[in-house]
Amino acid sequence: MEEEVKGPVSGFPVSVVMPVYNAEKYLPRAIESVLEQTHGDFELVIVDNMSEDSSLEIATDYARRDPRIRTLTCRERGFSRALNLGVREARHPWIARMDADDVSLPQRLEVQINFLKENPGLSALGSYGYYMDEAGRRKLGRIKVGPTSLEEYREIVRKGKLLFMLNVSMMIKREVFLALGGYRNLPVLEDLDFNCRMAQEGHLALVLPEYLVMVRKTSSSETSRKFFLAQNIMRWLKYSMEARRKGDREPTLEEFLEGLKRQPLVKKINRYREDLGALYFKRAGLALSYRKPAKFMFSLALSLMLSPDYAVKKLRSILR
Repeated sequence: MEEEVKGPVSGFPVSVVMPVYNAEKYLPRAIESVLEQTHGDFELVIVDNMSEDSSLEIATDYARRDPRIRTLTCRERGFSRALNLGVREARHPWIARMDADDVSLPQRLEVQINFLKENPGLSALGSYGYYMDEAGRRKLGRIKVGPTSLEEYREIVRKGKLLFMLNVSMMIKREVFLALGGYRNLPVLEDLDFNCRMAQEGHLALVLPEYLVMVRKTSSSETSRKFFLAQNIMRWLKYSMEARRKGDREPTLEEFLEGLKRQPLVKKINRYREDLGALYFKRAGLALSYRKPAKFMFSLALSLMLSPDYAVKKLRSILR
């Protein structure tokens, strides 16, 4: 599904929505990457979420110099709340997601818009991306996630799988985003939750197999605590999808987590072992990106020992 770049598309305005919290170190580059887009028919809505550094001042200074930029302040702490505010205040029918520490490559909007013009039935469109180092100087690896064909998408929906897409690459119809209530206020994986609800409501979403964004991988990007929480949230999302499919009540995240705590000790130990194996596989990938062969081999070996089914499945998906 390779797309030929055909030049900027007129008459297709886009609202780029960028939530910001304490991002002064990376925010200027993120803003510049939007301003450098070959498709210039956009507004950039920067939503400051009560930052305690100079993020708001940086955004305001850019807004003074470019009329396409607007700044908002979200008085309720939380990424989801800031993003939802930005989408509500957006002026255009398509929303392009953007994070304050990442980078959109110059033809991102142009390529995605060309594809959307040719595929008007889509409600959301993502892309592949690169990991970059903390300084933004070096590509650490490729991010290839999400369905690139309608057949693959329908198979995910039919089997009740989680719909993974690179959130910072996504363009979403504003009316669909609002109709679904936007992002729910979760500790992590708000985007994955939204994707799954969107798919269950019958909205089509695809991923362009082109590398259009760069995601910063910092030392503080993911703590072990957040990783284990994310694993349990994915379990909750799968359970919730099945409940919605059956017409049953969807448990709250808090109810689900309390249920996990009441499980027998053997189940808890097995769950922890599986999650630890997944964590070491992730660490192996990061070690490989930073060219640390000893740490890579150690982490991969632990992953294979703790969760062999998971590690082998992931390796096969990477090598195919």
